[in-house]
Amino acid sequence: IHPSLNDESRRAVVLKLQAQMVADGHGQLCPWRDNPVPLSLTQLGGSSSHEVIWDCAHRMKALYKCETLPEVAAEFTRSEELKAVLEAAGCPKTHKLDPALILAACGWEA
Repeated sequence: IHPSLNDESRRAVVLKLQAQMVADGHGQLCPWRDNPVPLSLTQLGGSSSHEVIWDCAHRMKALYKCETLPEVAAEFTRSEELKAVLEAAGCPKTHKLDPALILAACGWEA
């Protein structure tokens, strides 16, 4: 679901996908047919945005100590997915995108 959609549009997309899953995605006897994923499995860990930001900064500091880091594909650095991850991790939009920041925001640890 694209993050630019408003709440009403998101709800419409979810209802459409839900109807498709029930109608086409699962047979009549499938136990998942009317058994949704628990809400707790759809939420990020951490009790606050401060904790998420602190964890990312801690991972980034540890990654800076590594001699080498994997190369991050250039197309990924321009992706909407990365923008969303960096925003969720509390990274300022003006921060330079280096491999340690990107990897830390994506959950990598040294």
